[in-house]
This record gives sequence, structure tokens and C-alpha cells, in this order.
Amino acid sequence: MFNSGRDIECFSPNKYFPIKSYRPSLHVSSTSAWSEGADMDSLERIAATPAAKTAYIQRAIRAASVEVRKNYPILQRQSAIGAGILCFALLGMTVSAVLYINQVIPWWVCILANAFFASLTHELEHDLIHYMYFRKNRIAHNLMLGLAWLARPTTINPWVRRQHHFNHHKFSGTEADLEERTLSNGTPWGVLRFFMICDLMLSTSVMIAREAGWKNKVRLLLAGAKAYVPLTVLSWSMWYVFLVFHTVDYFNGAPGLYAATHGLSALVAVMNTLVVVLIAPNVLRSFCLHFIT
Repeated sequence: MFNSGRDIECFSPNKYFPIKSYRPSLHVSSTSAWSEGADMDSLERIAATPAAKTAYIQRAIRAASVEVRKNYPILQRQSAIGAGILCFALLGMTVSAVLYINQVIPWWVCILANAFFASLTHELEHDLIHYMYFRKNRIAHNLMLGLAWLARPTTINPWVRRQHHFNHHKFSGTEADLEERTLSNGTPWGVLRFFMICDLMLSTSVMIAREAGWKNKVRLLLAGAKAYVPLTVLSWSMWYVFLVFHTVDYFNGAPGLYAATHGLSALVAVMNTLVVVLIAPNVLRSFCLHFIT
């Protein structure tokens, strides 16, 4: 949110420059064609190499960012806005959970509502990874990252994800782009990919199994352990325990009887609540996001 350029600029699909409604002033060479109608040909005259083109476009976006912030002073309080959105999302998840626990709303409403609120924290985490909020305040910055992870416990450790995400920008579409590979991008469509989209840990396990050589397998395994322990592993473990327990319990012919006769009713109730208010919303949110990706 409020990422320089990403949320304040609009790009024409056939041009490499912002649309004519927004043209900041740039100090570029005399051959610059930063004007209405600028296209790829003018960009070729300005910069001959891909790196130079990228640098020029980045300068243009940064200049646009500075100008739009001058026009909208509220954007100078970017960190406060981000913190406010995070508080709104966490409050929404809490209220939804309380309403469900008190039987005011059904389970499916709680799951849909919390999937939406959790999706806000996902966007915030992305911008935090790029140091868009509290860049100079490490305590506030890391607190926001930690809260965003707690709201989405089925996801990767955000401090570990930062390096993977930077590699994604640097090596997008290559073997080194672990972030995209983990989302199953590049994997042929089929039943396996469907489940890989649903479950990051399953996707990582498939990547490890397919990796050539034990040295590379161990490297990926250690990277996965660093990224998923402890919160992600605990969350997905609870999800599968929930699914297996209730599937067996249902086909046993007397749902709830096993838990009642073995003194597990309270424990199962806690598990059910955590799944509805926290884990299932994030499974749904992750699937939708990864499917679109």
C-alpha cells in the first residue's frame, strides 16, 4: 500500500511511461522524450541497455511519487496510515472471532470475513518487506511484521520472506526465484499443482523431492525449516489434524462420541475455534491469492 509508483501510477499497456495525466519533471538528457506520446522508441534513445532503461523508469516513478505526495500531504503520514490499516484488520478479525464464539454469526461468515481482513495484513507485509513503514523505527517496524505474521500463521516467516522476495525481483522467472516456485508457478496444471496452491509446505516438499542431488535437497530443506518453523508448521499441522480427526469421526457413525468418551471435547472445541477464526480463513485467502498469481 502506498508503494512508490505501484499504487500512485498508472501505466499504459503499450507504453513504458506514465499516462499523460501525470508527467513529473525529470532532469534527463536532451534526447529525453518525456512528453505526451513518449514510447519505446524514445526510451531506446534515452537508454541503450536494459539496466539503463530500468534505472530511467525508476527515476520517473520516484519523481512521480514525490510530486503526488506534494499534492496529497496525507501521504506524508504513510507509516501512520499503514499502522491504522493493520489495527483495523486485527480489530476486524477479533470482532469476527468474538461474534462467532458467541454464536452471533455462523462459521462460514467468520471464515469469509477473516479471510478479507487477513488479506489486508498480507498487503501490509509486502510493503513492510520493502521498508515502506517505520523505516527508521525498528521496534515499530518489526512489531508490524510480527503482528502481520500472527494474523496469517500459515505463511512464511516474513523476515525470511524478505530475502526471498528481493530475489524474486532480481531473478524473476529463474530457478533462483524460490518465491514463485513455491507458489507452484512453472509446474504443469493437474491435481498435484492444485494441492500445491493450497499448501505452501506441500509445495516446498514437492520442490525438495524434485531437486537434483542430495546437496540441493538438504539446502532447500534447511531453507524451508528456517522459513516455516515454528508458527507455519504448527498451523498446518493443526489444519490436517482437524481434517483427519473430523473425517474419521464422521465416518465412525457417531460424530463427537470419540471426543466425549476420551475426555477430548474441550481440546477439540479449542481446535475447532482456532481453525474457524484463524487457520481456515488463511487457507482460503492463500488459495485465492496463489490461484490468481
